Amino acid sequence: MKKRLLEIRHHGHLFAAQVVREQLHLSRITFWVAAVLAACVSVFFAQVFQGAEVLRGLVLSWSPWLIFLICPVACLISWVIVRRFAPGASGSGIPQVLAAVEVGGGEIPPERLAMVLSPRILVIKILATLIAVFGGAAIGREGPTIQIAAGVFLIFGLGFRRFFPNSDLRSWMVGGASAGLAAAFNTPLGGIVYAIEEVGSAYFHRFKSQVLVAVILAGVVSQAMVGNYLYIGDPRFETTSPWTFLVVFIVALLSGLAGGGMARALSAGSKFYGQLVERKKEFPFVLLMIALMTILAWLVPEAAGAGRDAISKILFESWSPDFLSVIGRVLGPVLSYFAVGAGGIFAPSLSAGAVVGASIAEWMQIPNVNLCALVGMTAFLAGVTRTPFTAFILVLEMTNRHTVIFFLMLAALVGNRIAAICFGNQGFYEIAMHGWVKRLNPEATSSPSSPVGPAGQKQMI
Repeated sequence: MKKRLLEIRHHGHLFAAQVVREQLHLSRITFWVAAVLAACVSVFFAQVFQGAEVLRGLVLSWSPWLIFLICPVACLISWVIVRRFAPGASGSGIPQVLAAVEVGGGEIPPERLAMVLSPRILVIKILATLIAVFGGAAIGREGPTIQIAAGVFLIFGLGFRRFFPNSDLRSWMVGGASAGLAAAFNTPLGGIVYAIEEVGSAYFHRFKSQVLVAVILAGVVSQAMVGNYLYIGDPRFETTSPWTFLVVFIVALLSGLAGGGMARALSAGSKFYGQLVERKKEFPFVLLMIALMTILAWLVPEAAGAGRDAISKILFESWSPDFLSVIGRVLGPVLSYFAVGAGGIFAPSLSAGAVVGASIAEWMQIPNVNLCALVGMTAFLAGVTRTPFTAFILVLEMTNRHTVIFFLMLAALVGNRIAAICFGNQGFYEIAMHGWVKRLNPEATSSPSSPVGPAGQKQMI
């Protein structure tokens, strides 16, 4: 009898081990499928986003005055469809992903996560962003792409969890967010670094292999569909000298200050907008933002859209931005954030940084304008997001200019630090995340001093 019981126990252990192996294999396959699908959706979104910008240019080539028609109409439609059909699709999308990762490891019902990551959210996100950028809003597709990719992964993760309830949904969402950023900019290393630094900083060690696989597959699929490309290109630089570090420091200081100021304006505006929503008086404010964005897009055509063309003009066409262009590229994303239903600030921040850096170079009579533009991009993005590693890695991968890596690292350090000193340690995404945490899980406590996860405060450089 004892021998029989030992045999049953042994077979039980073998069966349990077999179940674990099958679960692992099925999890990997499902994860791979999610990565491939997320990459396909991201590439499709990128292509139609670019098409919307081209279409706007064709319309305005008939008459620049048409901006007074297409901008207010498109912005209003974008805002209405998000407000009416999918409030969780509003804004950039990155705060929603951060909040979902924050609460996704608990026992909250899946329908709570569906408030920000669901098929309906993804469709409305794409539609609202495309309509807004066609109208001339100063928005990007990178934040929305991160939310879309994380949503695709979560859909597969929820399906997998039906059969294996112990599956951690956070691994799916972090993997999706990383894959989305990698596919959006063709920056695989940037996707991984962003997962470590921002999206899943408290949990990355638990599922780092899944994130790596997601980024690799998303990158391979996106490159297979559109080819291996540099998001910005391969700019040329003048000869540097020991004095270049001083120039970089000054440009990074001013650009980081501007980026931190933009993040503060977005945070203050979001708080004010939330108060208006509570009193149901937000519509006049939205109309005011739409009107101001329309006027800005008419006065400064370079202020419209994601701003990739402005970066290219600076780096490859020797364009010298004037004062209005600087104001337009910095102010445009702030106005657009409240004038439309959905749209990111990642690419507009890079564009604003490039314009700020190039204008400083012109003002100081510095011949190395291209270097100042890249330094401005890095410092400005670090000031907005407080993710210095991600900032310099992204710009490095976008340009493939490893010869200036130390200048970009210095720019990220200075931009992040000056923004933290003047405006606080948290970037805009982290501040906006806390409101979404309360919506997804009202019982959870999310202190403003804690960034993404309960494992501790993000270290500031």
